[in-house]
Amino acid sequence: MPLDVLKANAFDANGNEFVYSRFRNRTNPYFTLSEQFNNVNRDRTFGNVAIKYNFLPWLFVQGRIGQDYWSRAQDYNNFPTGQASRPPAPAGFQMEFIPKNQSDSEK
Repeated sequence: MPLDVLKANAFDANGNEFVYSRFRNRTNPYFTLSEQFNNVNRDRTFGNVAIKYNFLPWLFVQGRIGQDYWSRAQDYNNFPTGQASRPPAPAGFQMEFIPKNQSDSEK
């Protein structure tokens, strides 16, 4: 199917995905691009410190320490409301929206 036909027919009269094939799992890419999202924000801080002391030209002591800290906030909707391969959403339900926050520290 030509892409310009898919682009022109991404939505039906109700604002749902236009069904262009008898196989409902074939999603129109223009519907997906406009309705599905995946936002990821990452913050990361890392660093290390090393110290070395020479007792003799051939003998030394050395110490190292490092830290790696990260946090990530993500929100996404895997299956937007109106997608042809999914059954209609109940009244008042807009979409599957999943916010996630993660953080971790490594030494």
